Amino acid sequence: MTTRSPSIGADQPITVRVGDLSATFHRGMLRWLRSGEVEIIRGIYGAVRDAEWGTVAATFPAYDLIHDRDRAELSFTSVHRRPGISFTWRGHIVIESSGHVRFDLNGVAQETFLRNRIGLCVLHPPELAGTALRAQTAEAPSEYRFPDLITADPPLTDISLLQQDPGGERDATFRFTGELFEMEDQRAWTDASFKTFGTPSALPSPVTIDAGTRVDQSIDIDVVPPDRPGKPAAPRRGAARRATVWAEALSRLPIIGTSAAPDVPVTAEATDAARFGSIAHLRVMAERDGPFANSLDKGLTQARSANLPVELGIVAESRDEIQAALAEVRRTGIELARVSVFDRVSLATTSELVRELRALLAAHSWSHVPVGGGSRADLAELIAVARPEGIDFVTYRVTPQIHAADDETILENLAGIEPTVRTARALTGVDRVVISPLALAQDRNPYARPVVGPIDPSTRSDVRQQTMFGAVWAIGALHALTRLRVESATIAEMVGPAGLWHHGAASPMLVALRSLAGLVGTDGFVRSFASNGVVVFGSTDQRSLLIANTSSLAATLPLPPRRMATGIHLMGAAGEWLASDLETNELDLPPSSVLRCAMHPAGRSRAR
Repeated sequence: MTTRSPSIGADQPITVRVGDLSATFHRGMLRWLRSGEVEIIRGIYGAVRDAEWGTVAATFPAYDLIHDRDRAELSFTSVHRRPGISFTWRGHIVIESSGHVRFDLNGVAQETFLRNRIGLCVLHPPELAGTALRAQTAEAPSEYRFPDLITADPPLTDISLLQQDPGGERDATFRFTGELFEMEDQRAWTDASFKTFGTPSALPSPVTIDAGTRVDQSIDIDVVPPDRPGKPAAPRRGAARRATVWAEALSRLPIIGTSAAPDVPVTAEATDAARFGSIAHLRVMAERDGPFANSLDKGLTQARSANLPVELGIVAESRDEIQAALAEVRRTGIELARVSVFDRVSLATTSELVRELRALLAAHSWSHVPVGGGSRADLAELIAVARPEGIDFVTYRVTPQIHAADDETILENLAGIEPTVRTARALTGVDRVVISPLALAQDRNPYARPVVGPIDPSTRSDVRQQTMFGAVWAIGALHALTRLRVESATIAEMVGPAGLWHHGAASPMLVALRSLAGLVGTDGFVRSFASNGVVVFGSTDQRSLLIANTSSLAATLPLPPRRMATGIHLMGAAGEWLASDLETNELDLPPSSVLRCAMHPAGRSRAR
């Protein structure tokens, strides 16, 4: 029987099953293509990237779906428009029971503008790291492996065909037409995926696309299932997940700090935020360009107001700039917790800058202060340059939405943190890792030129920062960093729209940090584990829990045998705790939610 569903709302996910294949359509993206239970791709989508590598957001008027047992066909329109940029394309996706999938992009520019890239992108699951990969390039057939550690150079260029082995005795072949494609290790920007995309990076960019220019690209995928009958298609995306493994590990929680807000007036809120959340330090930047230009004085004032030591980051080209920043901190008498230095052009650390910094620290009687280096931006900047020598710790930022900003991608990208830490340690030979900042939104676009300009708070803030979603993401990120033995994490900004404290109240993220701080023992250790998207932090005596469901699906968490949960509080939308009198050995977690509770042996009376 054929089902036709014309004009389905663009914000409504559509999950289809055709033979052995299943996938979800959402906002112009084909997501989670699976053969049985094996993930073939994380997603395919069309992107418009401007002259500064910004992603031009799209609107989708509606979808048209035709679906029967052997075939699903979806058509839609994607409109990318903002002042000076206008590009529209028609998307057509077909999934067949034979294992064939096709994604077409047929578009036209409505006006002339500069672009770095327009076209289709394939996201390959991060679980493919280390597996075999075969390709047909412009030069010759090639065999490769998806890299384990993150790489800077494109693994493959000028691709017309790819073959990957996703496991489960399945093969997947990709054919690309309309453009030569290239693969990059997107994990360098904390994405949980490898990406194959049109317009190779070796070509000049940005380039002008004239009004009326057409762009036509297609990707064909053929999935060969195993000879014997495979497992049925993956469960419906709306089905609840069940966390089945309770495997606590005792780990030291990272030292948690926050960043100074360069464009928010200093008030008593700084002190309130620091005390409420047990914040250990304030990150203050000394740099001449970008959104934090000339903000050193304001940051030091916030640190003094909150009585916090400073984690100082210096972006410089010369010894004089480093000296000026250190002299300003010395003048205030504020304690210096650690300091790192970055080159203004590359935004990465050079050995020469480290030597200059160490000499100047010694002159200020600060030889004991840890010196760090790495990247002022993402791990990608560190990978692209020579490794700095003489650093005590390696540092870079973690933000989940360099390439996409939807809730699903942000939560999926929590899995992208782990390979960045392993790679940073392997590249530098330094075990101590400092994530600074750890933020929902970018604090700066390292590819924007020129970088000098007025501060625009909207580029550093995300409305979800002030919602429970921000708390969920923060708990998930801190769990990953805890298990990886990361030394310190500087999360969000202290106050303002991108802050832990905003409009006179603690954000849900700060409320969660306070609860987490309450679990930490005197030695800095907590218990933690994760299972099927559910993250659990526990006190060392196993009596108190903080739990986050980092999935957009409901989840169930069974407690260990002969254990019961009481004093259950579910976090509300504004960070308030909603109490329940329930006593249970199994916790039901709504999608993207935070819960705290006590845990005691079954049969023991609850404390009154």
